[in-house]
Amino acid sequence: MKPSKKKLKKALGIPEDYINIIVVSDGAVVDNFLFTDNAKAEQCFLEQCTQHISNFDEYTDDDVTAILDNGYENFGQGTIFINHPIVRREE
Repeated sequence: MKPSKKKLKKALGIPEDYINIIVVSDGAVVDNFLFTDNAKAEQCFLEQCTQHISNFDEYTDDDVTAILDNGYENFGQGTIFINHPIVRREE
């Protein structure tokens, strides 16, 4: 079972208003990038996918949209996450 975004951010000590990219391999966090700009965060996420997923060049635009919507992509023995800020609704 994968941890929730909120629990993952809290465990890593990341403020909730940051977008972070987390690369996990063999059960350990091997990279963690923080951004305040969504476009830069998505670019970093895709660069990490290119670096860690051997066939990422074969992904279609729909595939890329899907992994961005899902917030993660698995590879070999790891996962790349993109965690967006938690939006709280005012009641």
